[in-house]
Amino acid sequence: MTRFLKQGDVQDTLMVKKTIIRKPSGEIVVDPHKSKYLNDAWMIKIRKLNGEINYDFYTPLLTPYTSKIVVQYLLDMKVGKNTAKGTKRGPRSESTIKHMRTRLPSLIELINNYTGKIFPNYTEDDILLVFGAMRDGTILTKNDTPFKDTGTYVRSFAKFWRYYMRIKKKDGVILEDICSSVETGRDIKPKWNYITLKQAQKMSYLAPSPYYKALILFLFDSGIRAPTELMNVRVKDLTQIPDSNNLFLQIRHETSKTFGRKIKLMLSSEAVKIYLEISGKEEEDMLFDYSYQSMNKMIKKLGHLAMNIEYAKKDKHGVTRYYEGISMYDFRHSSVCYYLPLYKSENQMKYRYGWKNSRMIHYYSEFIGMTDTITENQLQEPTKNQEAVTQEQKQEKITKQQALELIQKLQEILNE
Repeated sequence: MTRFLKQGDVQDTLMVKKTIIRKPSGEIVVDPHKSKYLNDAWMIKIRKLNGEINYDFYTPLLTPYTSKIVVQYLLDMKVGKNTAKGTKRGPRSESTIKHMRTRLPSLIELINNYTGKIFPNYTEDDILLVFGAMRDGTILTKNDTPFKDTGTYVRSFAKFWRYYMRIKKKDGVILEDICSSVETGRDIKPKWNYITLKQAQKMSYLAPSPYYKALILFLFDSGIRAPTELMNVRVKDLTQIPDSNNLFLQIRHETSKTFGRKIKLMLSSEAVKIYLEISGKEEEDMLFDYSYQSMNKMIKKLGHLAMNIEYAKKDKHGVTRYYEGISMYDFRHSSVCYYLPLYKSENQMKYRYGWKNSRMIHYYSEFIGMTDTITENQLQEPTKNQEAVTQEQKQEKITKQQALELIQKLQEILNE
């Protein structure tokens, strides 16, 4: 179990933890994927003993020239140099750099091997050939499995190629954009597990401690990005809604993927309050401070117990492991499906879930089967709610009395 100290009590030993980052403002945030730690380790590795950059770091995987371009590209990303017009200014995020750093060298090696050419001697036909073969399963991963989403690899390579075009243009060399005809969209829609409110309540009921009882309902209710936004919520980010028993949740801008926002917790407030009262947490404490690996493991176990969504299997040491099944991010998807019919405008939904455009709203609308159900009678006699709600979702709405009964059950369990 990972514990974090209060912000005012941070010690030097804590700062070396792989998941802790102190921002220039002094704000301490949790980096659950260790992106900055791993990038900093890479920066140390690419330096020679005299402190100079080793631009041959990726040889013999790549040619010395290609290695130099790749290393320079990653260094430029860290400072925001040579960025494309129309994109945001400034350094790229640590997670973006980590993903590009781990993906790009092997991707270029793959293109070299499949085409028999070396960077940058590719043509548009070469790129279409390679990514087409990745999509149809001709080219497999190192584990001999099909690539799940070729589009992400296309976008990574296209960004790198266009960076190369920009630096060559400064030398007076104009290159063709060989990526302009390649499909960059998703090959398939990502798979995820749909959880109803009743199923989330059942998981919460079966949870072994107030921590997990609150966590399950909090994830479903807030739809917060997990683990990045979730693990940076502090107790002080929860405030009481005036004239209500529910809480506001402030997702701070500095810890959000997109923008900060303040949303209402309509389904989980009581469970969170019970957990806070028992835990004795203070204002600066992280609300949920277990490692995200531990939380995911428990969520998978609860999903198996409540819905049998995944399968359990004993490993060679006799320990039961839970494979596939529910993850923390499934709660975000399911939260959207629950709240989508209840909100009256796209802007409200975009604000709650931290989206900058409506693309995801359209995706979830399709998933829950929303259709245009307006009738002539509705035009003559307008109603307060003309939005379509599927029959399944109608059954998922709970009354205030049902919510109180759930709270009473939680209290009875805690008193046992």
